[in-house]
Amino acid sequence: MKRTLVAALIGASLAGGGTAYYFTQHRGAGHAQLPANASALTLGNLQKGEIRQASAINYGDGTRSELYRLRAEKGQEFEIDVRGALDASITVVRDGFLLASSSQDSGYCNDTDSATTGNLLKQSRLLFQADTSGDYVVAVNGSGPYAFGPYELQARQLTASTGPAALTIGQTVDGRGLGSDISHALTIEQAGLYTIDLQSCHFDALLELQGQGVDLSDDDGAGNGTNARIITWLEPGNYTARAKSVGSGPRGEYRIGVTQQSLPAGVTLQRGGVLEPGQPITGLLSQGDSPQYQVRLAQPGRLTVRLASTEFDPYMNISGGDQELYDDDSGGGRNNTDARISESLPAGEYTISVSGYGSGLFTLSAEIE
Repeated sequence: MKRTLVAALIGASLAGGGTAYYFTQHRGAGHAQLPANASALTLGNLQKGEIRQASAINYGDGTRSELYRLRAEKGQEFEIDVRGALDASITVVRDGFLLASSSQDSGYCNDTDSATTGNLLKQSRLLFQADTSGDYVVAVNGSGPYAFGPYELQARQLTASTGPAALTIGQTVDGRGLGSDISHALTIEQAGLYTIDLQSCHFDALLELQGQGVDLSDDDGAGNGTNARIITWLEPGNYTARAKSVGSGPRGEYRIGVTQQSLPAGVTLQRGGVLEPGQPITGLLSQGDSPQYQVRLAQPGRLTVRLASTEFDPYMNISGGDQELYDDDSGGGRNNTDARISESLPAGEYTISVSGYGSGLFTLSAEIE
């Protein structure tokens, strides 16, 4: 017999003498003996539980767990929710080995106990797919050695998901992550400025876009915490938008969509090249990009360059000859984040590099005195 210690589920009652808990796995038998103290998990029913001092303990970090058993058929998909005062995570184990896990912050879309106190309830959610028919152990775990308290547990079987849908301009697609990255096809027919949004309150969204020489990614570009956004210029062709999660595979529902962004009337996008003094231009900063513009001083003079955006916090660098100038927030603007550089410089050609915290449209202007 081989004994396999499962770190997330090590347990025994401290009150019962502190004996370490093990799954007993028979070599070659293809299954593990379920823990005797695991309660049956009934689909659709709301089950109440509590992490107490007598709950199973993980001797590696002192956290405690309550164990449940779930019978599943291969290919079935499940959603498990834990909510309440307890700061909890969820793990799923099959045959003594970890299959899926959530983190304490996997439920960014926390609920409010409006029926009683109005206090914010913590929530953790885990989606997983059974990789074989058999018995699974579901563990509700405290977030730390002193995490105790009541919770409500509910499990339900989900309708089997189909393959990821192709993206259509102007529409959104709802998807489900089960621990692996999800790829969505995107076809662009008209060159233009596009915004791709990936939103989820169940995982920290990471968005990738590839195709036609484009290779971009974003984590928190949507500006509201954990959603992702890519704003970029796309030429006609086929692309792949990939829904991912920071740190691990995405687990939970998400929404992804693509919109085409219209430029202001009379505005032409200049993505680099010569910046003529007295002629402001509109440019675009995409993730991982740093557009560059050239301005020439025919004779020594004072060069003043302004970089402004209402969509991101711009940063500017001017280089040329032995000059290297930087600025972040000297230009004021709506949020006091615009950049401005004003310097007396010798004659010559200078390169203005645009970067920033985020992405979007910007205006750039130069004056020579």
